Amino acid sequence: MDKKDRNGRKADKPSKSGRVRAHFWYQANIILLCSVTLLSLAASVLFFLQTRTAEKEKNELSGKLEALEGDQKTLYTEEEVQEKMEQARSSAGETERHRILMQIQSDMESGGSTASMLRSLFSDDIVVVSGGKYYFYPILNSVLRNPFQSGDFSLSDDGRLQYDGKDRVTLQSGIDVSEENGDIDWTLVSEDDIAFAMICAGGGVSSAEDEEAEGGITDDEKMGENIEGAYRAGLNVGISYILGAASKEEAEVEANHLIGRLKPYQSRVTYPVAVWVNVPSETDRTAGQSRAEWTDYVLTFCEKLEEAGYQPMIYGNLASFVMMLNMEDLEKYDKWISNTGAGLYFPYQFSMWQYSVNGTVPGITTEVGLDASLTIG
Repeated sequence: MDKKDRNGRKADKPSKSGRVRAHFWYQANIILLCSVTLLSLAASVLFFLQTRTAEKEKNELSGKLEALEGDQKTLYTEEEVQEKMEQARSSAGETERHRILMQIQSDMESGGSTASMLRSLFSDDIVVVSGGKYYFYPILNSVLRNPFQSGDFSLSDDGRLQYDGKDRVTLQSGIDVSEENGDIDWTLVSEDDIAFAMICAGGGVSSAEDEEAEGGITDDEKMGENIEGAYRAGLNVGISYILGAASKEEAEVEANHLIGRLKPYQSRVTYPVAVWVNVPSETDRTAGQSRAEWTDYVLTFCEKLEEAGYQPMIYGNLASFVMMLNMEDLEKYDKWISNTGAGLYFPYQFSMWQYSVNGTVPGITTEVGLDASLTIG
């Protein structure tokens, strides 16, 4: 029986082609919705797996680096860094947001690194890059700051550091050498406006693969020869020693060993004796030491040097000072910072700066570390 509408007229039947077309779009919509659902589900699963993997890696890394990071650590992955940058953009006012965007654009166009962008964006933090990760540490107000500004230093045509700031600063050029630099003509060195030399005396063995690692010490075979040569050429002579102690007792042993080696040359050592703090590799036996332990060993070493009549100094890079040591406990000792290039990135007070590790100096056939001693006033 034919269907009628409510006015009693016969209702038109849809044509066969219309029914086929309607069925086609019905199926197409079903397929589209299923595809969207599957893609969303796949994305959710992928995100979940990535999150689980990232969390696992973060936990493993945090366990390994716990000793180095200290109580005030903040660890960010590359993704978290991007999120932090986005938060900075969104939380700023329109003017500040525009400034940040322009700054990031300028850094990217000039080939700037992610680290340089982060350091300019987060000026209240010290940004340390280590092992492909970014660490943010608040700048401590309790620690004396250096008075220098960005742009206070530049490199001359021959690669020497020069001071361009307004304060009265005396800058003296120096080098740091070891047995790896071979035989040195110290007369030629002194004629190249070099005022001092930091001479390596060796260091404690920290590699866990070394059979004699337990309290072992390696002496630099050229130490005595370099001390005598630099002194006769009229240079001020300082010493560097790489700390490898895994206990306070070992720090005392290493300090006493160094003092014994320096005894015949004590009158010639007119510059500081620097204890060198290296960030250990994962395989080093010192890798698990805490910030408090490292600080205690450095203090022990420096106190021994003081008792023997030397002027202690602490040498390291940004990661050494910020990640490994309690800076508040080391205020009384001079700092020697390793920071290559003229762009200084170290907020705290220091008196010596290694600005190059591949310098050239007459009288030395190999690349050599270039340093500057800075006296204010």
